[in-house]
Amino acid sequence: MLRTLNYKIFNEIANHKEVRPFLGGKGFLDLKSIVENLNNFCFVTDEENGGYIVINKGTGSYEVHTFSYPCARGKTMFKLMRQARAFMFLRTDCIELQTYVPEGLTNINLWASNSGFREDFKRENCFDLDGTKVGLTYYSMSYEDWVLKDIDNKIEGQNFHTVIEANHEDDDVHDYWAGATYRAVKNFNYIKAISFYNKWANRTGYAPISVVSVQPLVVNIESHILALNGTDIIVLKVPDKCPLEPLLVEQPH
Repeated sequence: MLRTLNYKIFNEIANHKEVRPFLGGKGFLDLKSIVENLNNFCFVTDEENGGYIVINKGTGSYEVHTFSYPCARGKTMFKLMRQARAFMFLRTDCIELQTYVPEGLTNINLWASNSGFREDFKRENCFDLDGTKVGLTYYSMSYEDWVLKDIDNKIEGQNFHTVIEANHEDDDVHDYWAGATYRAVKNFNYIKAISFYNKWANRTGYAPISVVSVQPLVVNIESHILALNGTDIIVLKVPDKCPLEPLLVEQPH
């Protein structure tokens, strides 16, 4: 996966004869100002034959648009979609992805649904599709939705629990949440991730995460006190095995 500011890649795809009619309006579509805007995120496949433009709508919401030559549709774009989605939720302030699909484009509606987006609402006669006014179906995916849809979260959560020798019954949902949170921590995005984890934990009866120190990052998950440094997990204390003592953390010089 590549993040790019090269608008020419997207202009070429968008204005291809088998792509342009589905993007609305008529004439040459110039995406230069959108792609070069650093507040947005644009991702392309390694072969540069497809990509996603993710537009910053403010307050953590981003609008996703798909651009792809016919040859890249399917597995190539699905792989990029999973990578780009994880990037947005793990490495940015994104808390929701949004998109919309013009009426009558059955395959694109199916793509949105199979990608894990939920249908929010529909509007009539609000989009110019190749000279005809049609309706739109609006979709969204929240951070909470994504946590339970990315299998890498579950795998990371299982690995995390193995490393710290967690002593609780198997819980797939907790694996997803623990994994997503740890993946975000490794990408220095712990404030958002811990906030969402604690919201979920309060609902399900798990202990919330509290931050003991920021640099280095030390967290108390009730069963353990952990120092998290990139991909390293250091168990500082296991409260149910020994009495808690004042926690001394060496600060960077």
